[in-house]
Amino acid sequence: MIPEEDLEDGGLRMLEVDNRVILPELTHVRLVITASDVIHSFAVPSLGIKADAYPGRLNQLSVLINREGVFYGQCSEICGVLHSSMPIVIESVSLEKFLSWLDAQASFFLLSRQHVSLKKDSISTQNSEVTA
Repeated sequence: MIPEEDLEDGGLRMLEVDNRVILPELTHVRLVITASDVIHSFAVPSLGIKADAYPGRLNQLSVLINREGVFYGQCSEICGVLHSSMPIVIESVSLEKFLSWLDAQASFFLLSRQHVSLKKDSISTQNSEVTA
């Protein structure tokens, strides 16, 4: 959830998130849901989605979004102290925009991975100099 002071104009308080789920429109998508701590309930009412997430178990649901847009939801299970701070945002975009977003994400993670790899190489080089 984005803190109130960081919201942009038009942002929805208690509903906006740092990273939205980006899905292509007019494409059948299967979501696999699980939890790591307590029971949660993944709910986006405007898409007709509600599925429980149990620790150690997988649950799935299928969705076909027929238009572009932003859809808001929340965890609908009383799952703890910060229950009200668990918003869900799904953004539906065209297939072309989705593919370009996917390429951008892939290149970002590849660059991040190379950066980590370079750090590991420099650390192992430093360690070999110390032990030599």
